[in-house]
Amino acid sequence: VAAADMVLDGIAGIGSSPGLRAPADRIVDAIAPGAIVVAVDVPSGLDADSGQLPETYVKADLTVTFTAPKQCLVSPEACHQAGEVVVVDVGIYPLD
Repeated sequence: VAAADMVLDGIAGIGSSPGLRAPADRIVDAIAPGAIVVAVDVPSGLDADSGQLPETYVKADLTVTFTAPKQCLVSPEACHQAGEVVVVDVGIYPLD
């Protein structure tokens, strides 16, 4: 990732604990300055439910999320870490 022009972030999913630990934290630290980062569903390391910022997480330029925005993508604290957010309909609908 240190020489990449673009990085696809799928290190951790929404069910993982907030923050990234070794070896994932070293991968994040190695992302080249200026590389375009695209996150899948949420930027890795962010707390998808609360939007609280942990010590180590991925800062994305674009986040492609599914069905609906997760809390961290709209929370005042974390929304700036997701970049542009695109919601994709994958045919899963919330229960009423």
